[in-house]
Amino acid sequence: MAVKMLIMLWEDLHANYQITHLHTNRLNQDCIEDLFSVIRGKGVRRDNPDAQQFRQALRQVMVDSILIGSDNPIVKMMQTHSF
Repeated sequence: MAVKMLIMLWEDLHANYQITHLHTNRLNQDCIEDLFSVIRGKGVRRDNPDAQQFRQALRQVMVDSILIGSDNPIVKMMQTHSF
């Protein structure tokens, strides 16, 4: 199923956005797992935080990254992208 979805993604990007290359090594969930790790480090240690707890921890991570800065790659990524 994953290969079929990748082909569909490529066809859509190529046809609608004239993309000529697709770097499949960047199509993974490592960055989101890193973000969740940072959020868990902010105190949301429950296995199943509710939406409000997660949102509050995400906001705290974003504020910390802006005010404090960090060498952590996920924090640098958050500084360069808006959510």
